[in-house]
Amino acid sequence: MTPRGMRSITIPQNHREAMASSYAEEWKKAEMTELDTISAMDTYERHPRCYAKGKSIYRCKWHYDVKMVDGRLDKFKARLVFVGIQQKPDSYSNVFSTCVRYASVRTIIAIGAKRGWVLFNIDIKGAYLYAKMDHELFMHEPPGYEQTMNGEPTVLLVKRALYGAKQSGYLWRMKFDGWMKSYGFERSTHDDCVYVLRGEDSRIVMMAGIWVDDVIAAAESDEVRQEFIAALRKEFTVDDRGELEWALGMKVRYDKPRRRVTLSGEARILALAEQHGVEMKAMRKYATPADVTILEMGEGDELNREGTERAQRLIGALIYISTTCRPDIAHAVYRCATYMSRPNSKVWSAALRILGYLLNTAKQGITYDGKSVPKDDLSALHAPFGPTGADVRARGHLHLVSDANWEVARSISGYAIMYAGAALTWSCKKQPATALSSTEAETYSASAAAAELLWERELMAELDESPPGPSTLWVDNTGAVAVAQDVQSVGRSRHIARRANFLHDVAEQGAVRVKWLSTEAMAADVLTKPLDAKKFVKFSNYLMNTVAGE
Repeated sequence: MTPRGMRSITIPQNHREAMASSYAEEWKKAEMTELDTISAMDTYERHPRCYAKGKSIYRCKWHYDVKMVDGRLDKFKARLVFVGIQQKPDSYSNVFSTCVRYASVRTIIAIGAKRGWVLFNIDIKGAYLYAKMDHELFMHEPPGYEQTMNGEPTVLLVKRALYGAKQSGYLWRMKFDGWMKSYGFERSTHDDCVYVLRGEDSRIVMMAGIWVDDVIAAAESDEVRQEFIAALRKEFTVDDRGELEWALGMKVRYDKPRRRVTLSGEARILALAEQHGVEMKAMRKYATPADVTILEMGEGDELNREGTERAQRLIGALIYISTTCRPDIAHAVYRCATYMSRPNSKVWSAALRILGYLLNTAKQGITYDGKSVPKDDLSALHAPFGPTGADVRARGHLHLVSDANWEVARSISGYAIMYAGAALTWSCKKQPATALSSTEAETYSASAAAAELLWERELMAELDESPPGPSTLWVDNTGAVAVAQDVQSVGRSRHIARRANFLHDVAEQGAVRVKWLSTEAMAADVLTKPLDAKKFVKFSNYLMNTVAGE
């Protein structure tokens, strides 16, 4: 890692490497800060080794990192981690712990911006340590800080949910869930990490998504925000980050007067480009992240171990960017991720091209615009690009576009659910069964899109943002439309029959209406196949609500 203005920093893998590095003093200070935090929380008891006679004594280790803000070094970080991989089954019970979905975070931010609410972010410091350990666990002293008692090495009886223990995430989740409910929040039934707070008149005055120890929220007023933070401070150590500028690694630009918010991956993109500076200098500018060559990458030259690991790291980083705020690269990243276990030279070149494209469009992101369509104007609701191809955009109301790329083996499904002018959620996946016709492939994709839409509608209803009537599902296959209207149209293909029945039932119940849209206007094409530059720009701009020059 090379933060701007500093020489290269290699993240140490253990205490010995940290103390031998050029930044030993900084790493030492980070370790002491962590130990002070742990000590203040009464995290463990120190005993002579004989106290744990006959008991399992587990290792702990140091995990190091640096925090970057706007591409610049902010601080060195060290965390003491319990080596949970060694735990025996009798040392834990529940281990499952949920995190808020990316789609839920985008939904909270989009609705909050549409309402002109206060968007903010807070962090709970040393979060896991607020939860008590539920089993007797012993561990060795932190590396580099070994002690003795009466001439005998000491061991630590863990009293708090130390990071790394299998059950720690679950214990913290239950602890914070209990606090949120005690404050008056109601937990969503569609995302366990989404909460709403109602005022005296039963209106929602605050929405929050919980990602481990990060709270990403929207409040009706700053007074509601301040009261919430004041109550939190009575129980936890809180880092109030003020107005929302970062959300799960995404840069947030909120224009409250215009009720317009943009989520971008600019900082992550620039950091990746800096890591691959040599390759980026030789990269020419591309208008698209991929071309048709991305469909045939199986015959590339084998990479050595270092090259394989570099490719895997880059593809992993691109997966994150594509799933958080850049649906325009979803298909290209999917194709590269197919070779994640054994990337070759062609896959490496394709991944670098995606990064090159991102670098040229780094400032772009998803923009939700709460003022795009007046609340009483539904004229544009049913035509994403209009009957003549004009992009009239059904802003403010849920609708979705769905497409499938019918292939010889497994077809590719792609869909995007639109709200406030941009995609709330999107997907590009290989279908689990071979489709025997384009209608079957499109029906499968449409059913997957409809299932996600039902979830989104129900979540939004919990946030008091119920869609005004059925949502339109646009497909460019008349056969799929026929299936939604008459399930018998699918024929006798058993492997697709359940999907067809589901799509038909959803349409019949009135939550979704399936309509045909010309292939020339199908924005979901960008999620299923490589496109020429003109079409790609048109469709990606639609999904992300960007215009030329942004």
